[in-house]
Amino acid sequence: MEEGESKRCENGISKEKESLWNGSVHNSNHTVIDVDDDLSDSSERTRFLQNGTGSPVQQSSHLEPERWKTICSLIYMCVGTYFLTFILTIVHDRMPDQEQYPPLPDIILDNIPRTPWAGDVSEGIITALGIMFTTVVFFHQHRFIVLRRFFCITGTMYLLRSATVMVTSLPETGQHIDCSANFTGSVWSRLMKSTAIFIKLGMASTGGRTCGAYMFSGHSMIITNFTFFIIEYTPKSFWLFHIILWLMSLSGMFAILAARGHYTVDIVVAFYVTSRMFLFYHTLAASRTARSRYKRWQPWFPMVRFLEAKMDGVIPNEYNWPLPKLSLPEFLKKRNS
Repeated sequence: MEEGESKRCENGISKEKESLWNGSVHNSNHTVIDVDDDLSDSSERTRFLQNGTGSPVQQSSHLEPERWKTICSLIYMCVGTYFLTFILTIVHDRMPDQEQYPPLPDIILDNIPRTPWAGDVSEGIITALGIMFTTVVFFHQHRFIVLRRFFCITGTMYLLRSATVMVTSLPETGQHIDCSANFTGSVWSRLMKSTAIFIKLGMASTGGRTCGAYMFSGHSMIITNFTFFIIEYTPKSFWLFHIILWLMSLSGMFAILAARGHYTVDIVVAFYVTSRMFLFYHTLAASRTARSRYKRWQPWFPMVRFLEAKMDGVIPNEYNWPLPKLSLPEFLKKRNS
C-alpha cells in the first residue's frame, strides 16, 4: 500500500515538472494539482489550479493561441472604435447651447477647483497603464488569448458608448471648453474627421477631443479595463504592484474630474459597466457549463461564444520569452547563409 502511494506521489511530481512548458514560469500563487478521473476510461488527467484561498480552480484543457481569432477580435475592436468616432462627430453638432444650458449640478465638480493640467495627468496615466498592459501581454505565455479578450471587451464597450452618447446630450461641464466648431457637411467630411479622431486616440493632448460625449467616460473605461486585465494576468503575489495600480486608476479618474473632463456620474457608470463586463466575460469564458446552460446571453454577446468556444477553464498565469532564442553567432550564421 505504502509502495503504491509513493509511486503515485512520484508520478504527481513528475507531472508537475512536465507542466513547466518550454521553460515558462508559473504563477507562484497557483499550485498545479493533477486529479485522476475515475469516471472516465481516458488516461488523461484533469489539471487544476489552486488559488490563494486554497480552493481548486479548473484550468482550461484547450490553450491553443488561435491567432486568427485574435485578428478577428482586433478587427471587431477597430470597427467599434471607428463607429464611435463617427458618432462623436454627430454628437458634437448636437451639443446644447452653452448660454442657454449651464453645467449641471455636480457634488464633486462644485467643490473642487478646475485644474487645467489634470487632463494631461489622466492621459499620462492611461499611457503608463497601456505600457504595463503591453509588457504583461508580451511575456504572458497565452498572450493571444489575453489579447483577443481585451479587444473584444474594448470593442463592445465602445459600441455601448456610441449608443449612450448619442441618445442623450448633456451640457458642457464648464465655460472653459470651446464647442463652437462643428462638423456639419457631407458624410465624407465626417469620415475624414472620424479618421483624425481615431488616429489621435480621442485624447485631448493629441487634439482628438470632441464636445458632448459624456455618458459614459471613455477615459475611465480604458483605465478600468487596463487595470482589471493587468491584475488578472499577473501573479497574486504582486499585491503591492496591484495596490499601486488601483491608486493610479483612482488618481486618473480624479484627474478627469479636476480637469472638468466629465461629470462624476459619467465616471461612476464607466467604472461599474466596464468592471461588470470584464467579470461577466471571464465568468462565461471559464465555464463551458454556464455558456451552454444559460442561452439568453448568446444574442447579446455572440463574440464570447465565438472566441471562447474551446475554453473550459481559467488561463494559468505562465510567462516566457516570445522571441526566438538565438545567440549572436547563430544569428549571424543564419543571416549569412
